[in-house]
Amino acid sequence: MTIPNWQLTSLKQPEFLQEVTEAAKLINQILSLRTTVCSGDELEELLNIILSKTRAITCSDAGSVYLIDNSDGVPKLIFKVSQNYSLKEATFRQFAVPLTANSLAGYVALTGESLNLADAYDLPATAPYHLDHSFDVCFSYRTRSVIVMPMHTQNGDIMGVLQLINRKVKPDVAITPDNVLQVTQPYSPAEEEMLRSLLHLGSYD
Repeated sequence: MTIPNWQLTSLKQPEFLQEVTEAAKLINQILSLRTTVCSGDELEELLNIILSKTRAITCSDAGSVYLIDNSDGVPKLIFKVSQNYSLKEATFRQFAVPLTANSLAGYVALTGESLNLADAYDLPATAPYHLDHSFDVCFSYRTRSVIVMPMHTQNGDIMGVLQLINRKVKPDVAITPDNVLQVTQPYSPAEEEMLRSLLHLGSYD
């Protein structure tokens, strides 16, 4: 699917470039923090900022952040924050899942490789990972395009995973199972590269 004219234009606008630059600085500062000095509420707030900024600049309907937890000697992923434009009234609770390559987030956390899926319901038969359909079933949602990126600490270690869902053709569209094929599109290679840069700590003077 081609990028709509309005989005091509916005990518060239100085305001958009400024927004990306500001997001990069903010995300850089957040990832530089030692999460051990943040209370649970503070950490959740910081992760929500990362998620909202990356959703905004990629026109993503939804997204989640997972953090790796080795505190008890058994590696797992903690589902920390989630946002969904189309399901504003839905509530999400933190939970832990085993750190395995079976899930999209687990695969990225273990391998450090990003995933850019045009349709998460149409994966290669040989893929070691799969989409958990339980969310879609429970909330009458339809996950289509998905991009999953590793989040790195200042030392280059993977601290967690950012997962963005359903890149929309217009930012104010609410997604339903009936319209998802018409109002969503794949994430572009340019967006993938931008997210990779944002989630790797760099130097911003």
